[in-house]
Amino acid sequence: MLSIVYVTGAIILSVSAVPDWLGVPPNIPQWPSLIGLLLIAIGTGGIKPCVSALGGDQFISDQKYGLNRFYNYFYMAINVGAILAGVSPFIQEKNIYGHDGDGYPVVFGMCAGVLALATLLFMIGKPFYRIVPPAGIFLPGKIAKTGASYVYHLIKFQGDSSLTREVVYDIYGEELVNEYLEMIRVIAVLLPAPFFWMAFDQSGSSWQELTDQMDSSNFLNSVMINTIANPILIVFISPLFANYIYPATDRLFPNKFGLLNRMVLGMIISGLAYVVCGILQSHVSDTCKWTDVVSNGQTQLICISHGFSTAYFLIPYVLITIGEVLFSVSGLNFTYTEVGSRMKSSCAAIWLLTVAIGNLLVFFRV
Repeated sequence: MLSIVYVTGAIILSVSAVPDWLGVPPNIPQWPSLIGLLLIAIGTGGIKPCVSALGGDQFISDQKYGLNRFYNYFYMAINVGAILAGVSPFIQEKNIYGHDGDGYPVVFGMCAGVLALATLLFMIGKPFYRIVPPAGIFLPGKIAKTGASYVYHLIKFQGDSSLTREVVYDIYGEELVNEYLEMIRVIAVLLPAPFFWMAFDQSGSSWQELTDQMDSSNFLNSVMINTIANPILIVFISPLFANYIYPATDRLFPNKFGLLNRMVLGMIISGLAYVVCGILQSHVSDTCKWTDVVSNGQTQLICISHGFSTAYFLIPYVLITIGEVLFSVSGLNFTYTEVGSRMKSSCAAIWLLTVAIGNLLVFFRV
């Protein structure tokens, strides 16, 4: 159902972007585009946590490596889509409706078509999926009441968690209380995640500002490297970790390199990417010369380090992509394995919420 909402939003966005259809700039109403974006947001919020949880449900408890591989390939598939989306800037800049840069309806229409095809494929494959039946209750409300009761009794019993559990077990049942406690533990682990995503999202801001100052006379210009370098690297690195590195580390260090260890290591390696960025920025600042650059028909004065290729920026991208695979893929896996069957989609949604909070932190930083 939410897939249809998603597709509808993309169609509305595509139609509303047709030049002169809703008016002539600057008198074009914004509400059709806003409605389309709202429907896309609703569809995304409903689909994404359910898709990752549904994929995990296809594996039984002793298929550890199968589950690990699924989340790595799932993440790889997302980034294959990001690579294909890399062609969109070239399409939107075309003169399709009589004006330069009016290709947005075609780009949005392509998205709507791909989403419709994906929905159709999902419907065809549905009979072959292992589907966990819904609980039949409004679980967030139950969890909220359980949590409130647990906190109330914990305060009442002066922090005695054993006595608190016994009392709340009698009120709401052991299964629901344990699901609440599992969710709280997952949330506690994910508290640093927004800061990871805030740093990761610099590829669309400060990283691009740095590569704009580097020599892009090769095919790896600033836009190209910041658009497709990460997803291309994900496509290669993610299966490498799933099929070789993780099994090898499990053989060499049994039970020593679990999901939390991978997430911590991922954040450390991602931090190293920023150390490299600092070194690159220092060199650019010392060697750049002010140069007139024409962009989108406008001339800008930019301090460019001629001869210092943007190819060097592949180094921080390799580091942060390795960090992303370790942190993000393991995080998705963690939110699935650490909770009961009724909370898997909810915890996947909490994981995605950390991404959204990270995006907001970037916005407020700017």
